[in-house]
Amino acid sequence: MDSNSIVKTISTPQYFFDVLPTDRFDALCRILDMYMNKSVVVFCRTKKDVDHMSDKLRLLNYNVESYHGDLSSNSKERVIKRFAEGDIDICLVTEIPNNIESIKALDLVLFSVIPQDPEAYIQRIIRFESCLNLGEVATIVTSTEFKKLALIKRITKTDVIQRQFLDVNDIIQLKMSQLKQ
Repeated sequence: MDSNSIVKTISTPQYFFDVLPTDRFDALCRILDMYMNKSVVVFCRTKKDVDHMSDKLRLLNYNVESYHGDLSSNSKERVIKRFAEGDIDICLVTEIPNNIESIKALDLVLFSVIPQDPEAYIQRIIRFESCLNLGEVATIVTSTEFKKLALIKRITKTDVIQRQFLDVNDIIQLKMSQLKQ
């Protein structure tokens, strides 16, 4: 399919966070802090990235699970069931999960990196929009990825707005208010 043949548009609000390549993981953590106790799916480029980032996030006490092609069907089903039931806040994936329909709503789809093929980005969002109530889409972008971002904007005829990170004090206040609930 060539990029001119895409007829569906994305209706979910889209944002991007501009970071240095060396700050990508820290940016991921800051964004997850902004969505604490919310349901978040994070797309990663490879299975190795999913497992590596999941391990690092678990060490930092994030409620996270991995979902990728190396997992058995039973393991995949178990992860999605736990995510749909709210037992897991964050699911790191390389692909759109099977049984996505069992998830009623999703606060954020986060791309840790723009996919090599912008159509993969677009089709993933359209698939989520067609299956569930999707809140927002965000992407971590480095300066070398701005051309891909511009292409996505052009293909979808939508705006992808730059968003700023909350400062540390705002994140602390957010965490404190969530702990009181």
